[in-house]
Amino acid sequence: MRSARLLTDAAQTMRTQLAWSIAAVICAAYLAVIAPLSLTSLQDYPNHLARALVMSDLLWHHGSRFGSSFELHWLAVPYLLPDLLLAALVTLCGAALAASLYTALVLLSLPCALLVYTHATDAPSPALRPWVFLIGLYLSTDWFFVMGFLAFHLALALIIVGLALAERLRQRWSPTTFAGYLLIASLGYFTHLAVPAFLAAALGASACVRLCMKSTSLAREAALWVPPVALFLCAWQLGVTGSTMSHIVPVAVSWPSLLREKILNLDHEFVGFDWRAVEPLMVLFALALLWPIHRALAVPALKKPRVLECLLVAAMFLVVYFVLPVRTADETYVDIRVLPLVSLFGLFAAVRIPAERVSAIALAALLAVANLAYVGIHMRMDSAWVARYRAVVAEAPSDASVLPVHGQPTQQRVLHVGSFLLLDRGVPTPYLFSADDRDPMAYFRYRRRPYTPSQQWYRESLLSHTAAAVDWTRVACEYDYVLITMPFEAHLIPVARTRVAGNAAAALFALDKRACRRAPS
Repeated sequence: MRSARLLTDAAQTMRTQLAWSIAAVICAAYLAVIAPLSLTSLQDYPNHLARALVMSDLLWHHGSRFGSSFELHWLAVPYLLPDLLLAALVTLCGAALAASLYTALVLLSLPCALLVYTHATDAPSPALRPWVFLIGLYLSTDWFFVMGFLAFHLALALIIVGLALAERLRQRWSPTTFAGYLLIASLGYFTHLAVPAFLAAALGASACVRLCMKSTSLAREAALWVPPVALFLCAWQLGVTGSTMSHIVPVAVSWPSLLREKILNLDHEFVGFDWRAVEPLMVLFALALLWPIHRALAVPALKKPRVLECLLVAAMFLVVYFVLPVRTADETYVDIRVLPLVSLFGLFAAVRIPAERVSAIALAALLAVANLAYVGIHMRMDSAWVARYRAVVAEAPSDASVLPVHGQPTQQRVLHVGSFLLLDRGVPTPYLFSADDRDPMAYFRYRRRPYTPSQQWYRESLLSHTAAAVDWTRVACEYDYVLITMPFEAHLIPVARTRVAGNAAAALFALDKRACRRAPS
């Protein structure tokens, strides 16, 4: 009997090790494929890396390259920590390697945070944790990742780690664990405002459920809830949230139309590069999550206190999604940032239901591999286009002033490729995220921002069939060149110019300085 039990335990250990080996190989493939291509495939990433390059120069090289154009003002505000981390990597490794290392950190942050949570909650069993890790890899490459919202992805990981530490404190109070909880909450605040906001919301909702079930105390829940709320109020006091919350953009549509838009955007989190190809992956995700537990998926399982709690918190975040505005004066994509919490708490509910191990690992591995193929193919296509764009950037003189123009209204992922002017040639561009343009990076400013047309002026001109209000006299006075993505409508740039270089991706034009004239008074 004893020998049979030992053989069973040994077989189970071997199966667990095999599952972790599969997960490790798939994880290595994600890093090998995605990290080197991330800078040229993720929408906002070139902008963030360019700012990190400037910050590296200002912090550790006394502004020898960019000190005449940019400045830092130390403020205790969100986004500061990711920028400092990326700037440090740029200083140590150079911009290209820093971009890959930072991407690797972001990719691993969510799966590793899920492992921390499963360890803290003892669900699922250790043999099923590779299942959770592989699903985490899939969720790491969602729409927010493709858009280059990497600080937000780090914020999601910190929220999960904060919830894991809160769970430990609910089980057994410890000053050391509480200190770790305070540290994670503070690091989260300096990463993204979503951390204190969503952490407070999740803890508040779960506290209400547990207090109703009399499985916790009011004092303990208050001790957990106060730090994120205090950090959010601190942000409000510093003005980080004040303008955002007080300038909600009115939505000029009827409630049925708005409700329809909200329902249609429920899958927005999962849409990466191609809206048409995402549906099979979503079906596979649902199978990987639900098929292993389908035999135990019944009313008694759903009524388990911890399962019910996770489902109710997920429902709360879903309600928040429908209540939040689509955008504010200073922020875009406000409402859909809540959707990852709906998915994650659905996952937390699933892992508390007994699952069939073989199907769980097999389906999760299939999901991760299929997703990697989908992401890798599109990233390589985008990277090939950006390589052609950078070949034109290389023709720009390093001491010139260049206005990048985004001339592809259907290709938003290349919106910030103009940042390669700074990354490759050291040419400051007017579109870096900064405080003087009401971006949340309140610590980073231009010393003197040149005349800057709206970054979307070309797209708006095409959509409205009218020329945007761009002062081309000022453009000719303040810029030597215009770098525009191809193709473009020549009549939308009504200033004399000479083509210097170009290919199928972009064209560089030297502006005729005779177009610079004093405007009539």
